[in-house]
Amino acid sequence: MLKKVIALLLTVCLMPAAALGEPDTPYPAGLMLRYHMLTDAQRAVFDLLYAGAAAGAERVELPQGTSYDDTVAAMDALLDDCPELCALGSSYSVQYYQQEPGTATAVDLTWELPPTAHRELMERALLLASQAQGDAYSRELYLHDQLCAGTVYDLSAQGQSTAWGALVGGRAACEGYARAMVLLCRLAGIPCGLVSGTAYSDGVWESHAWCILSVGGVLTQADPTWNDQDHMGVNTRWYFNLTDAQMRADHAADAGILWPACTDASASWHAREGWVVPAEGGNAVLSRALRLMATEKAAVNLRFEDAAAAAAFAENTGEYIVMYNEENPDAPFWGSYGVTCSYTQGCVMLMPGQ
Repeated sequence: MLKKVIALLLTVCLMPAAALGEPDTPYPAGLMLRYHMLTDAQRAVFDLLYAGAAAGAERVELPQGTSYDDTVAAMDALLDDCPELCALGSSYSVQYYQQEPGTATAVDLTWELPPTAHRELMERALLLASQAQGDAYSRELYLHDQLCAGTVYDLSAQGQSTAWGALVGGRAACEGYARAMVLLCRLAGIPCGLVSGTAYSDGVWESHAWCILSVGGVLTQADPTWNDQDHMGVNTRWYFNLTDAQMRADHAADAGILWPACTDASASWHAREGWVVPAEGGNAVLSRALRLMATEKAAVNLRFEDAAAAAAFAENTGEYIVMYNEENPDAPFWGSYGVTCSYTQGCVMLMPGQ
């Protein structure tokens, strides 16, 4: 986060602002996660900043006596927690008096996208959210799949770190995917927030962003970017609603925010759809999966409780298919297929040849 500090020598008298209550967001403020982690004083500053940003202001004046630290905390939360403010730049300046460095007087905002970006984003997001039906899990799944289907990972695209880049431009980086998912979920009534941190890929840890959300009361984490890496033409859903323990296999959230614990795996795609292979007695699930591939030529997407078993299945799929065919002569599988595996997540996907 780029922050500039401007020291002012003059002293002026500012009247305290009246409490604004909750910010005027396009979704109920109760669906925000980061906002409710702020103190009362920080939320009051946040409300002022949100009103100014929503109006397209270049400067937001603060009440007399506003804490510099509270201002920075509120502004950082605003940038993280409000994907609808897509044109707002990530750099800002906090002004303070030279003789009172602990007191902030104003915040100067920067803008990186044209003013029309907000309208374009909200039109698209509201349309998608209105099409999401069913319980919270079903709505999330629909929005997630629409996001993945309509977005290409692109680090060079305009607005690549914004929800506008993902939903309007159709090209975004991980932050753009995550912000779009946050906005869509909230518009569909699902509490959701942006998580920043690092992820392990190709032997290195790199900056990354994903989501934390509450699905039917179950706190969980999802990474739409890593679900949309074109594994044989479909999104994998390997990172669709994971626990902290599952996510820590290759993701690490920044330590600055104490997010609530995610310990319940029941909201994951694999759990809800019945494709978790237990450590003991998993042959029944494997047989059902291979029968689906054989009879419907459909993709098979599995999560193994035992990561070693996932690796063994991925590396010896042909042997499993031979055993399946011997035990299921009424519906054998013949033909070509592709295999992709996440060793860290213990997930395997098979795609039959067309």
